[in-house]
Formats: sequence, structure tokens, C-alpha cells
Amino acid sequence: MPHAVATDGARIYYEVHGDGEPIVLIMGLGSNIYGWARTIPWLVDQGRWQVVALDNRGVGRSDVPEGGYTIEQMADDVAAVLDAAGVDSAHVVGASLGGMVAQRFAVRHRERVRSLVLLCTSPGGPNAERASEEVLSSLVSRADDPANAYRANAWFLYSERTRTEHPDRIEEDIGNRLKIPTTPQGYLGQFMAAVSHDVWDELPTISAPTLVVHGCHDLLIPPGNGRRIADRIPGATYVEVQAGHMMQADALDEVREAVGRFLDLQLAR
Repeated sequence: MPHAVATDGARIYYEVHGDGEPIVLIMGLGSNIYGWARTIPWLVDQGRWQVVALDNRGVGRSDVPEGGYTIEQMADDVAAVLDAAGVDSAHVVGASLGGMVAQRFAVRHRERVRSLVLLCTSPGGPNAERASEEVLSSLVSRADDPANAYRANAWFLYSERTRTEHPDRIEEDIGNRLKIPTTPQGYLGQFMAAVSHDVWDELPTISAPTLVVHGCHDLLIPPGNGRRIADRIPGATYVEVQAGHMMQADALDEVREAVGRFLDLQLAR
């Protein structure tokens, strides 16, 4: 199994699928490559993309270092993965915590970003729109068992329509998480990275073409965050979809339409 070696020696697992222009996928808190189960086949089947997907430090088949992590550290992990995969630059897609990593990567490794897609994410810091205290306390109250916490927290992760009409999608997501359960250390290490994230001042320096997609019913990372990111990045496009935080379960077709249209434009450049 391929691993990149991070600057601190941590081994970061990654996979490469398909052929074409490189696109790197960065998943969110406590999740791993299986979180892209609806996305990787869609991109590969187009026959135009070489998909590089990684397990962030702390999850999946990557190492789980002790202590808290930082977004800067995780952005450098992505650079190490691209190096190991032989990719100089790529289109970068990040969701939630992965979107925080993607923002920092676009600042820290700007020459390696062909375009940027930010899904359901936040700029962090005092300029971010915070979730309610009820949501935040639920997010960490059962961190010792992320799979069970995920099921218990469906009320703020998914839209009401998904919870009532498509509960199978929630169970599918939980099943993907259970394939490689996240340890308490890995979950909390990533959570500490998210808490310390603040890229607000640097957002105007991002020059890559950028798409920001957010769910209008997102309770974990409220949609004001997406709008604020798009307003701060020069020329960024903002799209809001009828979804909660888990947009791929709530509004897969809408998300694919927005992301696909944006990526098609990048290929046409």
C-alpha cells in the first residue's frame, strides 16, 4: 500500500485512481478515503481525471501521531502525498476539515494548485460563523466512539429529508466509516486542528480559480462561512445547495452539477 512520508515522519496513506488531469481529494473530520465513495467513481468514470485521495493523519491507514495536529501540518501532508504520487500540481477538493486543509494548502503551496473546490467548510478564527453550543458539545461528547457519535449526531449532519426519506444513505456513510474505525486519538488530534484553524487574513492571497459550495441547512458549519470565504477569495464562485453538512448524501446531483461545471471550465482553459 502506498504511503507518503510527512515532514515529521508520519506515514500518510494515499491511492491513485484513473488517468487524466490530477485532482486531489481531502476528506473531513474523522473520515477517510471511503468518505469519497460517491465521488471517486464519478470522477474516474469521466475518463479525464487522475484522482489522488488520501487518509489524513489520524484516520484510515495513515499513522496516528500523539497530540493535537495543525492545519498547516495537514496541508504539508497533502504536499508530501503529491510528491510521492509524482504530481507537481493538481486541482484540489476539500470537504469540511478537508476544506480547511485545502485553504491552507492553497496559501502555503500556491504553485501546486490548479483550481480549488471548497465544500461545506470554514475560514476559522473570529470571523467564522460558529455552530450552536448544542451542536459543538454533541460533536465532542462521544468522541470515544466516532461511529456511534455519527449516528447520534445525524440531526445536525444531514438534512431532515435525508433523515426521514433516505436513512439508508446515513447507514451507508456509517458503514464506510466502520471499515476502518477512527481512534479517539486520531479524532481528537484532527478536532484540535480544526479548532485552531484561521486562514481569514490570507484568503485574499489565493489566486487559483475557486468554487465554494455550501448547504443552506448546514448546522455544523453554517452557510455564512461559505459566503464569507467566497467574498474573501478574488473571483471565487459561490453555490448554495439544498443540503445540510453532508452534502453528498443530501444533494448529490446538485453538488455534482456545480462541481462538474466548474471542473469542466478548468479543463477548457
